[in-house]
Amino acid sequence: MRIIDTVLRELDRRRFLGFSIWGFSFRSLSRPYGRFFLREIVLRHPWRTLKGLWTYRRAMRGVGPITRLFNDNDVSFVRRAACQENGLLVALGFCQKPLDNGGTLRGCPVGRFNHECAILGRSDPFVRKERLPLPCRTCDVRALGLRALRAGAAFYIMTSAADIGRDVLLPIIDHGRFRQGIFLLCPYSVPAFILPLCIGHMEALFAAYESGDCQDYGQFIRADEGHKAERTCLSAGARERVMSLLGEVTAARITPPPRRFRREGALFVPDFRRG
Repeated sequence: MRIIDTVLRELDRRRFLGFSIWGFSFRSLSRPYGRFFLREIVLRHPWRTLKGLWTYRRAMRGVGPITRLFNDNDVSFVRRAACQENGLLVALGFCQKPLDNGGTLRGCPVGRFNHECAILGRSDPFVRKERLPLPCRTCDVRALGLRALRAGAAFYIMTSAADIGRDVLLPIIDHGRFRQGIFLLCPYSVPAFILPLCIGHMEALFAAYESGDCQDYGQFIRADEGHKAERTCLSAGARERVMSLLGEVTAARITPPPRRFRREGALFVPDFRRG
C-alpha cells in the first residue's frame, strides 16, 4: 500500500495527463462517495463525463485561493445569476460553524455536522444581533446565508461527500438544477469538486479556506465523518470577494429580494412568494 501511495502522490505532483486527483479518486473508490460517483455519474453519463474531463484539464490551470469556473468576467456571471429564480447556489462547509470551547462561548446551537442553521430556518431570519444566541452573532454561516438570501440564491451547508453528491451534484448533472454556484471549500477539496461541476456544465466560483482546512486525505475523511475539531475561515480578501459578488447579484436583480428561505430537503431555497 505504501508503494501505491507513493505512486499516486507522484502522479498528482506531476499532474499526470492534466489531473491532480489520482490519489483522491483511487482512495475514494472504497468510500460511499466514490461508489456513488462511479455508479450515478460516470456510468450513467459516460459521454458527458469524457467532455467534463477535457474541460477539467483546462480549468485546473487557474486554481488558486479564488478559482473561476467560467470563461468570461464576473459582470457576465452576475448578470446570468441575477436573471433567474433559484439558479444560483451558495454552499459552504459545516466546519465554518462555531465551536464549543468549553467556556463562555458555546458552539452552534443546532450542532455542527448537519445541514441546519438556527437562524436561516426562521420565518424571519433578519433578526437584530442582540436578539441572537451568542454563537450566532459572529457566525459566517449566518452572514453568508443572509447575503445569499438577498441575492435570491439557494444555500447549502455541506457535510459528507455522499450527501453533497445526492443533494447537489446529481441534481445539477441530471436536471440542471443550478446553473451558477459559489462554493467555499478546503484547498485540498477544490480539484475534486471541480470535476463533477465540469461534467454538469456549471459555472462556479470557488473560494478556498485559509485556515482550519483539511490538508490531506486522512483529514478529509475524518471531516467527512463529522470529526472536525477545527473551524475553517476564509481570508479577509476571499470573504470580501464572495460577499461583494453576492451584493452585485442582489443589485442586479429586477424582482424584490426574498425575505425568507423555505426548506427543500437539505437545501435552504429562497421563498419568492409574497406575504
